[in-house]
Amino acid sequence: MTSSGTETGGPQPALRATGIRRHFEGVHALNDVTLELHRHEVVGLIGPNGAGKTTLVNIMTGFDFPSAGSVELEGTDITGWTPHRRGRAGLARTFQAAHSFARLTVRENIEVGALACGARPRDATSRADELLGVLGLTAHADTPAAFLPQGEERKLGVARALGTRPRFLLMDEPAAGLNEAEVPDLVSLIRSVRNEHEVGVLLIDHNVSLIMEVCDRIHVLDQGRTIATGSPEEIRVNLDVTTAYLGRGGAGGSHG
Repeated sequence: MTSSGTETGGPQPALRATGIRRHFEGVHALNDVTLELHRHEVVGLIGPNGAGKTTLVNIMTGFDFPSAGSVELEGTDITGWTPHRRGRAGLARTFQAAHSFARLTVRENIEVGALACGARPRDATSRADELLGVLGLTAHADTPAAFLPQGEERKLGVARALGTRPRFLLMDEPAAGLNEAEVPDLVSLIRSVRNEHEVGVLLIDHNVSLIMEVCDRIHVLDQGRTIATGSPEEIRVNLDVTTAYLGRGGAGGSHG
């Protein structure tokens, strides 16, 4: 189905970006985009290169600010909040590039994330040990992050985010650099984040097969505008989406 950009959901707690506009020296990176994410669901955010995907995530997580529009977290306007304040309020993200502390061990990296959001040292260690097990990183617990294989490094990024005990997690290109054999583990991980940790997940990725498999809903951007929202089945047959992808070269892009 085609949408003007407004998504309506139930009464459950939500992360909402409403009427987001972002202009860079005359370039309209985002134009009146509205997106809503509830807990216990995975929403895919896709679009051709330069569609505005990462710009929207940056605005929702406080690493950029909108030219117009607002961001709300469970009914509270957080548009002007810093990333750190949003993190302490339950909003976390992963990045396209690794942001781990290379000289710290895997366990220490997770502990740092928890401590930054107010956890006591003992609780941070307990949380780290729990996540090491959940994400299959126990064997690497004492390994410096700099020596992790790329797939394990992606898991560490998710573990660091989960260490903050978020209610909402925004994942930017988590499958980038993974081989096909590693993707099923990522699918299981995302489902675990939703089902076992009861977190709402916004997922950007160029791997459309991954998006179609794991997402409950999908939101499609093209040239800074919402062109469609719906279930994977609805998006798969949407002619506007097909035209956008065929006309502009696919869903990837590190600057979208």
